[in-house]
Amino acid sequence: MRAKLGESLSTIQGENHAYQQALTTSSLEALQAFYMGDEEWTRTGNRQAAISFYRHATELDPSFAFAFAVLGAQQFYAGDAEQGKEAIEKAYALEDRVSERERLFMKISATTFLETGGKLGRSTKLLARRYPRDPVFHSNLGFSYIDAGEPEKALSEGQAAIRTARGFSRATALRAMRCWN
Repeated sequence: MRAKLGESLSTIQGENHAYQQALTTSSLEALQAFYMGDEEWTRTGNRQAAISFYRHATELDPSFAFAFAVLGAQQFYAGDAEQGKEAIEKAYALEDRVSERERLFMKISATTFLETGGKLGRSTKLLARRYPRDPVFHSNLGFSYIDAGEPEKALSEGQAAIRTARGFSRATALRAMRCWN
């Protein structure tokens, strides 16, 4: 997808992003803004700065459902439930334009944040098991285990995230593991 949008092969090969699966957007600029949000969040842990990148991605492509889902999740965790709910509802409304993986993530986000107020649950297990090579889902499941008071299981998922991660996402998994210890 990135090559079709005009990004050079050397840039694509030189960058590793947490979302190794394709994301559905028609805008290279929106995709880059989304990845800048991920990089900011991973590098600094500054949720507000990351939110600004995710929001910009949705402004560049108002049909970028996955960006809305991640924006909403970040807003919920930042304490802005109203904005988070709005973003996740926008993502959910766009579900017919995305891949199965993105659709599943968005349905789980909708359930997690709209029905449980942000507590990760059984649905995170489904994502990690269905996409075992996706470090983001293992990391999310690890956080779910932390919330449930199961640090041994959290550590196991953190290790799975590191095993499956490359470059950028490895930093995410390592930062998460520091939180768990």
